[in-house]
Amino acid sequence: MRAQAVLRSAGVLKLAPPLAAKIDAGETLRAGGEEEVALRAATVVGACLSLAATAAVLMLSSSCMLELWRRRCGRVWQGGAGGLSS
Repeated sequence: MRAQAVLRSAGVLKLAPPLAAKIDAGETLRAGGEEEVALRAATVVGACLSLAATAAVLMLSSSCMLELWRRRCGRVWQGGAGGLSS
């Protein structure tokens, strides 16, 4: 499956109805044409936004896991070579 198809199915990439109809009908877009270039650009932007959202969730999840670990173990991270302290 192509990246634009994956992003469309995930709801990340929304196309104008005429362009979506062409793609859904299997029409070939003119290479280098306005629609093809716009679709490629939107796919890149959509992929970047999707990755950024995933990274934000992972960072939030990591922060939550560290906080839960701190509460469970009663320790805090002090960083540097000192590592953990009670």
